[in-house]
Amino acid sequence: MQAIPQNVQSVRFDWMFSPWQDLLFFFLPVPIAFLMFAGAQAFEATNALLFALIAQEVLGLGAFHQGATWFHFLDKSNRDHYLVGFKGFRDFIAAPLALFLVTMAAEVYVPALTFFVYVCWSLNHAVQQNVGVLLLYQNSKSEEARIPRNIQVWSQRWMALCFALMFFRRVLVPGTPLMDLMWVPIGICALTGLGYSILYIVKLANQLAAGKYVNLPGFMFWLVCITYLIPFGLLGKNYNDALLIPLVVHWCQYIGINYVVAQRKYQGGRTENLPMKRPLVLYALSGFSLVGFVALLTYFQSDQGNNQSLSGQLLRGAVLGLGMVHYYLDGFIWRFRDKFPRDAMLPYLVRR
Repeated sequence: MQAIPQNVQSVRFDWMFSPWQDLLFFFLPVPIAFLMFAGAQAFEATNALLFALIAQEVLGLGAFHQGATWFHFLDKSNRDHYLVGFKGFRDFIAAPLALFLVTMAAEVYVPALTFFVYVCWSLNHAVQQNVGVLLLYQNSKSEEARIPRNIQVWSQRWMALCFALMFFRRVLVPGTPLMDLMWVPIGICALTGLGYSILYIVKLANQLAAGKYVNLPGFMFWLVCITYLIPFGLLGKNYNDALLIPLVVHWCQYIGINYVVAQRKYQGGRTENLPMKRPLVLYALSGFSLVGFVALLTYFQSDQGNNQSLSGQLLRGAVLGLGMVHYYLDGFIWRFRDKFPRDAMLPYLVRR
C-alpha cells in the first residue's frame, strides 16, 4: 500500500495487488486492446476476424482463461467440496455437460440465436467481473471513501446495457422500424446509468468533504467499468470484431486475478492438494491446454471446407459450448456470498 505525500492526503494510491500487477492486469490491457482493434481494421473485412483470433491466441488470451477456470478443479480440496453428493454431481458434472451438448445442438438448428445468447452471456460475465474487481478495490477498513455497493453495481450495469443496445441497433435491426424505436430503451439506459454515475461522484465528493480519501486506482478502475463497452457500442462491423476490445480487457483481468490466487494461495509449499508442486506451472499448463484444444477444434472446423456442414456446425458449437460452460462454472467458483469460495479464495485477493 502506498500513499502520496502527507500534504495531499485526500488522494492515495492503494493498489490491490501491487503497482506493476494492477497496471498490467487492469489498465495496460485497455490501450493494447485498442491497438489490436486498429490492427484488425487494417485488414480487409474477410481477414479481420482471422487477425483477431491470431492476436488473442498469440497473447494467450483466448481460451487460456477457460483453462484458468479448470485450474481450480485440480485442487483436491476444491474437488472434495464441489463434486461430492448429488448436488455436486448435478451442478458440476451433469449441468455443464448438458449445457455443452445443448449449445452444440442449438448451433445446428438456431445458430444466430445461439451466438446471440453467447454474446449476451459474455457481456454479462465481463461486467460481473468488473463489479467484483471494483468491490475488491474498496475493501479497506481505513478512512477510504467507500461508495454504496448498489451505486457501484448499477452505474456499471446500466451503462453496459446502453452500449450493448447501441450495438444491437446498429448491427441487428438496420433499416427496420425497430431501428428508430430502439433509441427509447437506449436513452432510458443512458440516462439511468448517467444518474447512477453522477450519484457516485456526489457520494464521493461528500465523503471527501468529510475527511475521507479517494483511492485513485480504484476510482480509475470505476471509470474503466462505466465506459467498458463504448467500443462494443460504436466500433466494429460484426460481433467478433466489436467484442475484441472489451473481451481482451476482460481476459487480461481474469488471467491476472487467477494468477495472483495461484501465486499467493500455494506459496510456502502449500501444494499438497495439487497434482504437482509448481502451482504457477500447473496454472500455465491448464490454460495452454485449453488454447490447444480450442485451436484443434477450430482447425478441424475450417478443414471442413463448408462451414454449413453438420460436422462444421457441431465443431463451432463445441467451441461456443466450452465458453458457455466456463461462464456457468465461474458463477459457482467466484460466488463469494457462499462460504467455501469466500474462504478458499477471497483471503488471497484482498488488498495487503
